Amino acid sequence: MAIYHFSVKTISRKEGRSVVAAAAYRTAEKLKCDYYGKEQDYTKKSGVEFKKIYAPDNTKSELLDRQHLWNEVEKVERRKDALLAREFEIAFPSELNANERQKMLDELCQSIVKRHGAIVDAAIHAPHKNSGSDERNYHAHIMFTTRAVNENGEFEAKKFRDFSRDNGTETVSHWREAFADIANSHLKAAGHEIRIDHRSYLEQENGLESTKHEGPAVTALRRQYEREKQKPFFEQSLEIVMPAIAAENDRILETNAEKQLIKGLDLEIAASERTICDLTAIKEKKDADIALEQKNALERKRERNLAIELEQATRRASSFHASYQNFCNNFDANLNIDKQFQYVKNENAFELAKQYLLDFELLQKHGLEPKQEKLSLWQKLKGEKEKEFIQVELVQKDLDNFFPILFNDYSNFVESKKQQQKEEEQQRIKKDQEQRNREDEEQQKIFKLEKLQKTYNYSDNYDYNGLEKCTTNHIGLELLYVYENKHREYLQLLNQRYEDIERLYTESTFRKNSSSVPAEFVFESVLKLIESDKKVAKDFMPGQLEHIQEIENKVKEYFKSSYEVKNEPTNSYQKNYNYDLDNKPKPRNNNDFEM
Repeated sequence: MAIYHFSVKTISRKEGRSVVAAAAYRTAEKLKCDYYGKEQDYTKKSGVEFKKIYAPDNTKSELLDRQHLWNEVEKVERRKDALLAREFEIAFPSELNANERQKMLDELCQSIVKRHGAIVDAAIHAPHKNSGSDERNYHAHIMFTTRAVNENGEFEAKKFRDFSRDNGTETVSHWREAFADIANSHLKAAGHEIRIDHRSYLEQENGLESTKHEGPAVTALRRQYEREKQKPFFEQSLEIVMPAIAAENDRILETNAEKQLIKGLDLEIAASERTICDLTAIKEKKDADIALEQKNALERKRERNLAIELEQATRRASSFHASYQNFCNNFDANLNIDKQFQYVKNENAFELAKQYLLDFELLQKHGLEPKQEKLSLWQKLKGEKEKEFIQVELVQKDLDNFFPILFNDYSNFVESKKQQQKEEEQQRIKKDQEQRNREDEEQQKIFKLEKLQKTYNYSDNYDYNGLEKCTTNHIGLELLYVYENKHREYLQLLNQRYEDIERLYTESTFRKNSSSVPAEFVFESVLKLIESDKKVAKDFMPGQLEHIQEIENKVKEYFKSSYEVKNEPTNSYQKNYNYDLDNKPKPRNNNDFEM
């Protein structure tokens, strides 16, 4: 017997769902979701009997492609908790065959398009017999967008509010009743007496009790229990029991069946009292009237739909010539391929040309193909100009040659641009890495020079109290040459510096050029610097050690012969640097040197 099932569901991003994945599952297709960057492949799913997209007449052609349609929905709905689509789930009366189910689905989906202006993606599923499902369970999933299509063939900026909190109850009630009416009209057209009712048992006042919704988990347990009962008694598991809600529903169905049986018997008794002959005659006349009415209604519907299609095709074809000619006149072949493609896209030229060929074929089939109108002499005298008209052969030529070449060139251009960007990015990464390497090397060099300075006990910042700048300003560069293992450069600077030391601190010019720093501190600084140089020379250029020591002896001799040391406590510099060539420091009286 026919049953009524009509439920309204939503597909929401808030629940972590993808409308592309939902469409792929319901139609058993492989679709790629751009929003999540994931491919949904359900091509191995069986049982999809029929699928189709329904949309307003002015809808852009790309929105009639399932892949583009639902990815566009994901793109338009930007909120992270966006409601992406709504879905009607319906069950077909088991008395209808496949062709009748498709006709019923067509009528319902066209009604949704007409009422809400939305795009509908519907699929009929056959029952999964191997999984224990009822073999009569033919049902359909009807997904539709939450935004209507505007006059430009695109989605509206705002969603329609028919299913909002204020209008939702009324809208759902309308569709529940409308579905029942559509189903009953197709049952009647197929010659079945039975009807379905969208009202609850309580509203029908038929004395029957409603069952409770079991859900997928309870249904799975019920099937597991039924499979267990089919086994021999000694193999059955006592742990597998019928869920309580399922058992209660079975009781309700049994009670309802008994009530319907009693009601059916009453009707049979009443029917037996009628004259069989009269009933047969009435039925035959009724069937004949219904068949004739259905035939006429179907013919009228076909004629009405054809008239609408011809009217729309004529309107589009008449406006095509001027717009397409304008496109051809303004197309600049000298522009680069990117701008050419953008111009074609903005003008919608490719879609216009394809649609014109379809319209021309339809109109030609009914003797209404577009023809160029010739002006009368009177019209020419009045200065009227002939309307733009493009031969269909030229349009076909553009579709066969111009557009494919343009699209192929643009595709190559895009790929080339991507490759160029990739190479530029690789070059930038390479330069960044080289810069980081140079910075690392420079930092390593600074670290090494600081380490050399401390190792050879040079003063901080190469600052020696009282020494002339010419004797200290190249020490850092000398250490750099040591670090870089440049012997010749190091030797050149070292020789120059020791020429200056010999000139400044072993001759009588010392006091003339020196600052106000006491001679004892200058002497200490010179010897401290020479000690550090000797350490460097010993490690780096041992051959220069003898020369440095010669200059050191001259400095000590000069200070010994030029300054008289008083009998005072030994100064700090005397502890560290013995300027007496005989290695016997003389006693001192004070800390000052005298000329």
